[in-house]
Amino acid sequence: MNVIIVLLSILTYKNFLASKELNDEGWNEVAENAVKYGLNSKQVVNMLEGISMMVKQIK
Repeated sequence: MNVIIVLLSILTYKNFLASKELNDEGWNEVAENAVKYGLNSKQVVNMLEGISMMVKQIK
């Protein structure tokens, strides 16, 4: 019984890692572009907050 649980846990973890890797690819591109444009993380967060507020006002 423990072997099955461990095996399922390992498979679940591997699936999680594969999914995370695919999702991270998009965020890596965002981070790379921010650096390319000379932006730091705080600047990007501030920009996102501003854009989010503008979108909420439009709705």
